Amino acid sequence: MVFVNTMAEVNFLFEIFSKLGYPRKMKMQTHRLHGNMEQKERVENMSAFLKAEKGSVILLMNEINYLFQRY
Repeated sequence: MVFVNTMAEVNFLFEIFSKLGYPRKMKMQTHRLHGNMEQKERVENMSAFLKAEKGSVILLMNEINYLFQRY
């Protein structure tokens, strides 16, 4: 999990990781959570993060309260 200060930072890092395939030599999934997303998309991203193999996923988010919502 990577916490950043703003939604813009979440989106910026998500675009970089997704489009550039970072890290290049590893097969990593990248997901994001922020307040302007539809609830359905947040649930899908959190579910995918929780189901991913340990060490193969990055979750970018800007508010810790997402961790305490019931998915």
